[in-house]
Amino acid sequence: MKHLAIMSIISFLISLSSYAIYDPDWMKPILSAKMEIVHATGTFQNIDQVELTLSKHTSGKQADQLTLSYVEAPECIQEMGDECLPVIRNVTVSIKEEIDLGCGSKEYHASLNDVNDPTYGGRFTIILQDHMGRTCENAPAPYLWQASIRKGYGWCGTMDSKLEIVGNPAPVYTIQ
Repeated sequence: MKHLAIMSIISFLISLSSYAIYDPDWMKPILSAKMEIVHATGTFQNIDQVELTLSKHTSGKQADQLTLSYVEAPECIQEMGDECLPVIRNVTVSIKEEIDLGCGSKEYHASLNDVNDPTYGGRFTIILQDHMGRTCENAPAPYLWQASIRKGYGWCGTMDSKLEIVGNPAPVYTIQ
C-alpha cells in the first residue's frame, strides 16, 4: 500500500512536468531555409549566414510573419580583447498580402508595421515567392523560395540596400 502511494505521487509529479501551455497568439515557425545570396547592395554587402523563416499564429491557417536572420561582418565597436564580434540581426516583418501566382505558387509581401520605424532603418520589406506547392512543370529549379529584401531611409528609395536570396525550405517541428 505504501508503494502504491509513492508511485501515485511520482506519477502525479511527472505529469505536472509535462504540462504544456496553449497560447493561441503564439507565433509558430512552420518553414525555414538557409538562403544563398544571389545579389546584395548597400548594408547587405557584408552579410553571411542568411536564414528566412515563415511563421503563423497557432490558431491561424495562413502565414502571418517572415523573419530574416543574418550575420553582419565583424565590427570593432564591441571589442573582446583583440577579437571583433560579428553582429547577429533578426528582423521580423508582418505579412500584409498573399498573392496567388497560379499553379500553386504564392507570393508574400511583408513589411514593418510602421514603415518609418527607426529600429530597422526606416523601411524594411520582404517579398517571398514560394513555389513549394507548384503543380506546373515550369517551376524555377533548383530553388523553391526566392526572396527580395529592401531596407532604407526616406521616401524615394533610391539609396535602399537590396538583397536577393534563394533557398529550399524545410518544415520546422515544434511541440504545439
